Amino acid sequence: MQELKQQHATFNVAPLTDDPSYSYLIKIEQGEGTEYCGVGTFNEAFQLMLEHPCSTATINIGNKIPSIEFN
Repeated sequence: MQELKQQHATFNVAPLTDDPSYSYLIKIEQGEGTEYCGVGTFNEAFQLMLEHPCSTATINIGNKIPSIEFN
């Protein structure tokens, strides 16, 4: 946890539906790892980003539904 607090994080936020009032996907890239989270509202997404341990952050907010591939 302490190591994550010292690393830069990049948050990519994208809506999962045409209705921007709910359902967002967040891709978190930090250090060597990538993590995905789903939240119900944009406020929840913002709260998650505020609470995530990192020294600095870049937040990218998308306006189109991402294509998701499962490997």
